[in-house]
Amino acid sequence: MKPRNREVNIFNMSVLDLLTGALGAFCFLTLALFPSYYKSHRSGAKSGAQKQAAEPQPRVKGLAGPVPPFAYLSLGAFNNDRPDACATLEVTGSSSESGGTLSFFPGAEIASGAYARFFLFAFAPGAYHLSVRVRPIRTPCDVNLDLENPNNQWTRTASVRGAGQPVDFDFNILSTDLNSDLWKNG
Repeated sequence: MKPRNREVNIFNMSVLDLLTGALGAFCFLTLALFPSYYKSHRSGAKSGAQKQAAEPQPRVKGLAGPVPPFAYLSLGAFNNDRPDACATLEVTGSSSESGGTLSFFPGAEIASGAYARFFLFAFAPGAYHLSVRVRPIRTPCDVNLDLENPNNQWTRTASVRGAGQPVDFDFNILSTDLNSDLWKNG
């Protein structure tokens, strides 16, 4: 008597035929729908570019290289006695007489939606005004605005006295404060 073949074979010809047919259908649909996807993706990019073209963007004159010249400032609420934050800050407004832009973004969160540090970038020389709302965590507390460029460094300090206190900083950015390779020089 001949022994039976007890080998289990799950990939027989019918399963392989089914898998290759599914792969072929997927490839066909992908190739057939790819031009349609490409057109919709390109038209979405064009509409975004058209929106940007419709809104006037502030331009910085005399840009050279990939990084425009800027002055780097730091706004923080810290006390010299303790290294942690003593107040939360909210930048409520900024303006410039010369028409320069003052861009800012927050540092690390100290609570949900609360920041004790902001980083600011001025892209043109001139007089600037910065308004900040301060909510103290503990007192005494000082809010410092620091210019941290290699060519020139200064600090403006305002003491925090009450909750929700508005603090205003008026400062000048000189043409020597603008630097495009700050981290290479400093």
